[in-house]
Amino acid sequence: MKKRVDESLEKDVDQVIAEINGLKLENMWGDDSPLWLRPQRAFTRYPVEMYREDMLQVVGHSPMRKITRENNLLSCDVFSLDWERQPLGTQEFCLLDTVTWEWEGTR
Repeated sequence: MKKRVDESLEKDVDQVIAEINGLKLENMWGDDSPLWLRPQRAFTRYPVEMYREDMLQVVGHSPMRKITRENNLLSCDVFSLDWERQPLGTQEFCLLDTVTWEWEGTR
């Protein structure tokens, strides 16, 4: 997001959620929305600050060839199609242990 949540709130996850829930419709559907952020390097034209390194962030709306975890970002949209309508990714479901952050893909 272009406007970050106030840093004093970053430790209060409930307050951050309340801030995001209070955004207007035009903010939620813009390119800099927390819903549509595409932080993977292939899509990034500018540096992206992720929210709290101690929380795993799962992104499921950016096409990927395989499920990928980089630091605290797990990208798992492997069901997209290419321009010829052929599968782009591995078409696996991501099984995630939310305590250990270990994951595996399964069909």
